Formats: sequence, C-alpha cells, structure tokens
Amino acid sequence: MIRYARVRSNNEGIYVGRKCAGYSQSPLANPYKATEIPGATLPAYKAWLWGQMKDANSPASREITRLAKKVKSGEDIVLSCWCTDHTTCHSSVIKAAVEWTIRK
Repeated sequence: MIRYARVRSNNEGIYVGRKCAGYSQSPLANPYKATEIPGATLPAYKAWLWGQMKDANSPASREITRLAKKVKSGEDIVLSCWCTDHTTCHSSVIKAAVEWTIRK
C-alpha cells in the first residue's frame, strides 16, 4: 500500500520533496516551481518523470524501482512532502508511477 503524509517534525515515510528544512533533496523532487494554482505543475512533472523512467540509470528511475520493490514485497510505504493536499501534489504522480512499475 502507498499512502501520503504531510511533512511534520516527527515525519514518517520517504521524503519526495526538494532540499528544505534539513531534508535532503529526493531524486523524485518536483523540478518545477510551485505556483499559486494547486496542481498546476503536475502535467509537466508527469512528463519529466516519464522521461526519467525511460532511462533505467537515472536517479528518479532507480528510486521508482526501489519503491516498487518495497511495495511488491508487501511493505507499506508513505510518501511525504510539504503539500497540504496529496491530490494536487507530485506524490500522486509518484504513486501512479510506482503502481505502473509493479504492473508492467
């Protein structure tokens, strides 16, 4: 199972955001600057991630594969980011990419 959690000081899970507040940048961080419109960068992020996944050696592709292996083995994972709504967060694209990787 894959779920989302907003970053907290005692955060659980796998951080998928940019370098910020003591967190290292994730290979799955959204390279597009957030706008005032929630989810506006999701189409560009989806295209970027798909391009990354075409290269099995890219850091993002390796991270998606690592997460897929965890889920496939029965481990629950939590994707954490600063976004308040996971439906407009790039973590929703990551979740879909992990699920797609498991199915292929």
